[in-house]
Amino acid sequence: RTGAAGASPGVHVTTYPDWHPPRRYVAWQMEYEPGRMVSDVMVAYLAAAEAVWEYAADNLPLLARAAPHNLSGVPLVPPCYHPSLEIAMPRPPRVESQLVFLGSFETARRQRMWPRVMEAATIRVGHLLVGGAMARFAASGDVNLNVHAYDGAVLELTRLVPLLANGVFVLTEKGRDAALNDVVRDGVAMIDTGRDAVLAGVAKWTAKDMAARRAE
Repeated sequence: RTGAAGASPGVHVTTYPDWHPPRRYVAWQMEYEPGRMVSDVMVAYLAAAEAVWEYAADNLPLLARAAPHNLSGVPLVPPCYHPSLEIAMPRPPRVESQLVFLGSFETARRQRMWPRVMEAATIRVGHLLVGGAMARFAASGDVNLNVHAYDGAVLELTRLVPLLANGVFVLTEKGRDAALNDVVRDGVAMIDTGRDAVLAGVAKWTAKDMAARRAE
């Protein structure tokens, strides 16, 4: 959850369904499963928002079908750098070759990858972290891993842009939209999708001799 730059005072921007949402919020790209809403809970969360933003144009028909009374005319709002994303604080000491993941491994796709990733590297998972807590957690590892929740997902820019603003190294699967991949391609290590590609990327970028490359 972040403050909404340019929005009315007291309105929060949320980038995941918060079980205890603020009284006034804007829902911004909830990582929808391609072609369908995950649950009625998601639809209700979007319907209760003051506004819904999206950055992937091919999600707009899905939003319109999900709740036409509330989600027609959803604006395209691409994530971009803003100084408010930078969290100024001392960085904690890093554990050599540590992998960190911001998000939930509850989806079936991530659960299939999870055991093999745990075998490949030391990994910690941070869920529902925002602001300073998010920045501290991201800075505690050498590599921030981004794995899609669903097959055929768009790149999770609302997660990656704050990480990049805070100068951490990001290893991510590419998304289905090439134009959205290009938004951050020069700032991340981008790999193909799938378990084998993720495992190969983890092995490469957590290696001790890659420390200098990660710092570039």
